[in-house]
Amino acid sequence: MQESEFDFDSETVGGWCIEINNGFPAVNSVFTYENLEVRILAVTERRVRRVLVRHHSEEEKD
Repeated sequence: MQESEFDFDSETVGGWCIEINNGFPAVNSVFTYENLEVRILAVTERRVRRVLVRHHSEEEKD
């Protein structure tokens, strides 16, 4: 993925997670974006503190 491929307003990973979820994500929630699986590991009242990102190759999708 190239940086120019992203069409998001956020500037941080936490902001991106909030934007993708259309709101603040819960701990242990999972979402996918293209070939990425993102699990929310830790949040505070105002921040996404920790995420786990797994990259799935095209072979894994099939």
